[in-house]
Amino acid sequence: MATQAINCAPSCSTDAYFRDWGKKLSDAMEAVGFTKTADTGQIDWAAVVKPPAVSTYQGYEIRAFSDALQATNPVVARFDFGSAGGSANNCAIKIQVGRATDGAGNFIGETGTAFILANTGSSTTTYNGFVSGSSGRINFALFANSGYIFIFYIERTKDSSGAATAEGVDSIGVYTSNPAQQYFPSKGVGYPVTLVNGLCCACPYSGVATKGSDIGLFPIFTNIGYADNPSLGACVYFTADIAAETDVALTILGSSHTFKTVAGSIGTVNGNTSTKSLAVRYE
Repeated sequence: MATQAINCAPSCSTDAYFRDWGKKLSDAMEAVGFTKTADTGQIDWAAVVKPPAVSTYQGYEIRAFSDALQATNPVVARFDFGSAGGSANNCAIKIQVGRATDGAGNFIGETGTAFILANTGSSTTTYNGFVSGSSGRINFALFANSGYIFIFYIERTKDSSGAATAEGVDSIGVYTSNPAQQYFPSKGVGYPVTLVNGLCCACPYSGVATKGSDIGLFPIFTNIGYADNPSLGACVYFTADIAAETDVALTILGSSHTFKTVAGSIGTVNGNTSTKSLAVRYE
């Protein structure tokens, strides 16, 4: 397991800004063990130019797990980098999970539904980003503690002891206050077939998340048609309870794990309108 901290601005206003945030995320994923495949035609960060129009992607990367389960339960992901709707200056990443590609960036076989992380504004102010991963997961938060935050993770499903299983992968994508989640089984199409905003989370409908000196964090369960074992990718927390960009140790599925609070609202969860964000796995 490994972590990478980066710093970049949520802007596609110049070639330099676009290359900066995209390349820093790319380099960080590589550094934590979520490596690129040999597919041809992948984005060249030294030469790519900014998106010329809204909703335009300038290139892609294909990355794959390399853990012991990859041979029999392969997981690959395609990342497209570009602009959002509304303005060509606004950042966007389209991320889709599948099983294999044809060597030229195109999926072969079943895929999950694409997550589109898209900002409604841009800024040349730099914000911190946090990336962690291993051979069988990737977790990242870009532009933390801002109104431009991007959060994404893919992790294999877990058994009751927290060990990875061959059943499938859980993934979530969040931009500003729009979270979505999808389970992609080792056989079959993603569930739900169409992304639905929201998280399968134990966050209460109302009330507070503190009792005396105890502070609550709420796990996100893998949604396989019912709430399965929780993912280790992230937890929901109330932003009033823990300072932004704080490391939090949490025992979940029998072991202690480190999470980074990243602030930035994720909207309503289970009808609770208190300001919440995610503490993303960071170890």
